[in-house]
Amino acid sequence: MQVHKDGDEVRIYTRTGNDVTAAAPEIVSAVRMSARKTLILDGEAIALKPNGSALPVSGHDAAVRTRARRRRHARDHAACPVFFFDCLRRDEQ
Repeated sequence: MQVHKDGDEVRIYTRTGNDVTAAAPEIVSAVRMSARKTLILDGEAIALKPNGSALPVSGHDAAVRTRARRRRHARDHAACPVFFFDCLRRDEQ
């Protein structure tokens, strides 16, 4: 996923360019708290089993896509941790 921050606006995109911002309000909140005004982060959302362990890669993408489609009650879904491994852009402070 890529997360784009410009001021208070935060948008989350899949690698195919779909906007899935509404599906991950916890990621939006965390990125919004960054002191940086402008950010583009590249990372991976990890789908978890109910016991907290990660799903195998074969089930991972399907689980994350399913969560992304369930926008109307995103707050009712389990947290979807994200690991950022690249900062593609940031403002200078």
